Amino acid sequence: MKKHKRALLVTSTNSGDRNVASCPNRVWPLDFEFDQTGRGPAKTTDCLTLKFFNITDEFTKTVLAIDVERSMGGDDMASAF
Repeated sequence: MKKHKRALLVTSTNSGDRNVASCPNRVWPLDFEFDQTGRGPAKTTDCLTLKFFNITDEFTKTVLAIDVERSMGGDDMASAF
């Protein structure tokens, strides 16, 4: 006999609604992309893993900043702003 899932009794404080860009410089999505410079494991000398940090203006769809590093921390991301 199948058991049915119970309904949640609590409401979430984070409704999951996205901010809508009504004019430029209001909503800036942040995005990470990863790429490798060669084939094989990333630990070899002929294959480097690169991390791209992109900041885009949601309203105009223009790229505000692209930062490319092999490793990136919070200070590197903050300096991109």
